[in-house]
Amino acid sequence: MTDFIPIQMQKSDVPGYLTVQTDGGILRDRREMLGLTQQQVADKAGIQLRQYQRFETNERGLSSASMRIGLSICSVLKINPYEIMPNTVRGTIK
Repeated sequence: MTDFIPIQMQKSDVPGYLTVQTDGGILRDRREMLGLTQQQVADKAGIQLRQYQRFETNERGLSSASMRIGLSICSVLKINPYEIMPNTVRGTIK
């Protein structure tokens, strides 16, 4: 079982507010936190480097990926899938 690391919301420069991150920003921050390269994430998730890069640069949303790819990336980066793609996961698992 994967031990998930909760996504940390970043504080805004404006007191009392949080900065909203895109899926790509969350993926990039977590990858860097874990000390992984984009190639390492792609290899461990079983996808092509360019495919992973599209998620990280927001060219493609993680929630638009197949369930296998989305869950693989979440597993590699220790992200709870409910946190990053809640509507997709909840809408398909019953």
